[in-house]
Amino acid sequence: MAILDSGVDLDHPSLARTSDGQRKIVDWVDKGYLTTGFAGLKGDDSWAKFAAGEGVFHLDGTWITPDLKQAMGDNVGFTLPPEKDGQATVTGGTGLPWAISAKSKNPDAAAAYVNFITSPDAMKVLADNGNLPVIDAAKQTAAGLQKDVFDSWQRASTSPALVPYLDYATPNAYEVVSGSVEQLMAKQLDASAFLGKLQADLDASRGGH
Repeated sequence: MAILDSGVDLDHPSLARTSDGQRKIVDWVDKGYLTTGFAGLKGDDSWAKFAAGEGVFHLDGTWITPDLKQAMGDNVGFTLPPEKDGQATVTGGTGLPWAISAKSKNPDAAAAYVNFITSPDAMKVLADNGNLPVIDAAKQTAAGLQKDVFDSWQRASTSPALVPYLDYATPNAYEVVSGSVEQLMAKQLDASAFLGKLQADLDASRGGH
């Protein structure tokens, strides 16, 4: 799916195989692999059910690490998605952009904050509070779930495995992708129609072909 941010046409015949992943998701639904009533389950309720022992795997972001650690202690771990043909793909982001407006009344104070938030000291503060430091993750003291997360991030962020979040692709990507995935899993869209909606949003963001 990271192909959305690559400038490649999803309708191209050579990319027909990209629908395999979407068919796999529908297959999981058919086989009952997903939580009953998943379409109406909120994110916070989802991880809480997992923490209570409902389910074996939970797909989520590293931001729920402190919550899971508090709820499950040493009874939970973290791993990257499995590799296929020796290749791994992990969606994520290396942080948020920071900028100082030319009209800022306190540019020096703003610059000092930017310097701090990207410093080794800030990375330690993040780690000490259960969050993932975008740099120097391998240098932090961690154990259990948190160490799993830090080690996984270190591997992903220093390899070609890391691809941008899908909602980076277009101004409306978050809404389009989220809504289309829901329709795909509810069988309101087939794999081809699903990719077609994503392609249409990409084309619109480019002003058409």
